Amino acid sequence: ENSEWATPVVVVMKPNNKIRLCGDYRLTLNPVLEKVVYPLPRIEYIFEQLRGGKQFSKIDLSDAYQQVRLSPESQKLVTISTHKELFKVTRLPFGICNAPALFQKLMDNLIAGIPGVVCF
Repeated sequence: ENSEWATPVVVVMKPNNKIRLCGDYRLTLNPVLEKVVYPLPRIEYIFEQLRGGKQFSKIDLSDAYQQVRLSPESQKLVTISTHKELFKVTRLPFGICNAPALFQKLMDNLIAGIPGVVCF
């Protein structure tokens, strides 16, 4: 891959002893990103929305950010550099400062209007 951006790779050990390859975006992209401001839900709000509920379920999206496909323009910005080559990242990577806000907004829009459903 070719890219004007190349972020150093960081290896993160997951709790299940598997590894996750991440980019160290603190050094490259995060300092120049326009920060996305989107409120994460407060616990009081969540409990208020769920009050009176009779049945509850929890859906845990495995590697949640990996469910979000990036545009081709964004893919060029999050390219990871290893000792061998550059790798194009096609999904929202961990380590991007705006990832929590972007993902929360996406999920809130997805479930908007469904009674008794809260995303956190």
